Amino acid sequence: MYIIFAILIFGILIAVHELGHFIAAKSLGVKVLEFSIGMGPAIFKKQRGETLYALRWLPIGGYCAMEGEDEETGDPRAFSRQAAWKRFVVLVAGSAMNFIFGFLVILLIFAGGTFTPPTVTGFMDGCPYEGETALMAGDTFYEIDGYRIYFSSNITQFLERGDGTYDITVIRNGEKVAFDDFYLVPRDYEGQTSPMYGFYFGATE
Repeated sequence: MYIIFAILIFGILIAVHELGHFIAAKSLGVKVLEFSIGMGPAIFKKQRGETLYALRWLPIGGYCAMEGEDEETGDPRAFSRQAAWKRFVVLVAGSAMNFIFGFLVILLIFAGGTFTPPTVTGFMDGCPYEGETALMAGDTFYEIDGYRIYFSSNITQFLERGDGTYDITVIRNGEKVAFDDFYLVPRDYEGQTSPMYGFYFGATE
């Protein structure tokens, strides 16, 4: 499943990359022979003007075939006959499109709903990290060792990187509360090392 997902993501990135080349080439008057999404036999294809548009069976990328891209031709609109700056723009447009696409994806992720950083929801019996000078229910994690906390997974991620002592900042009653050199080692009820940290946390509304 992960392999299929990785192939699809890779295919999308390549398709977006080729779309960048296509848009730049068309904008600068370069003759585009074919713009294809996917590889292999065509599911659908349509000739529109000088360009063949195709959707193909294998979702592993795509391509933008330009006149004179691989060999010299006599066509004045061939890629190889364009000014150096035009060729440069067409070549870098693919990477630029990938950058723009990535930025838009991040924007959509953060605009998809209300931002709710993880909050302490409870403690195991006898948890040594509970108290006014430690963590309290309702504390919202803000930073761990200077890294902002955005999701619940960030907490486990940053705590597993450390050596048991952390600089932690939480939001308590609307104000930042900082704990320097906060000793936090995963323990279970018997005090044995455990993947759990003795408290529960999650996103709350």
